Amino acid sequence: MLAVDRWIKKHPEWFDRPRIEIEEGHEGWRQLIDNAFEAVEEVLSMHSGEYFRVVQVKEKFGGLRIYFREEGRPQEASARLQEIMNDAEARSRRICEICGAPARLGLKDSTFSVRCGACAPDGWKPVETSAECPERPEIQ
Repeated sequence: MLAVDRWIKKHPEWFDRPRIEIEEGHEGWRQLIDNAFEAVEEVLSMHSGEYFRVVQVKEKFGGLRIYFREEGRPQEASARLQEIMNDAEARSRRICEICGAPARLGLKDSTFSVRCGACAPDGWKPVETSAECPERPEIQ
């Protein structure tokens, strides 16, 4: 069961045909996803609105991405929802996507991933992100 499956069951109204693109067996981000959606629950309970949908949950450039759409909430609630997702993304770059241990962003065969030493595959090399553009990792 994927880390996000429990949230799909708990809040089906949040997930209308979302694209879930996280590999099965990658349980290292489970707590990160749980923390993010628990924070979303809190915001939504305090600020009712017309609409909230998770559009996509995926790994991109080695980091977790949770894309959503929402309408009808005060600006501070909308900003808090985006902050929650940005925080989850930033934290995902330091947590092994396989086991949840402290980790680094790395590259193997043109594919980025966040792995600890124990979960890193042969040929995986650590990379750093650019301060100017954290979306674009730089090979060391």
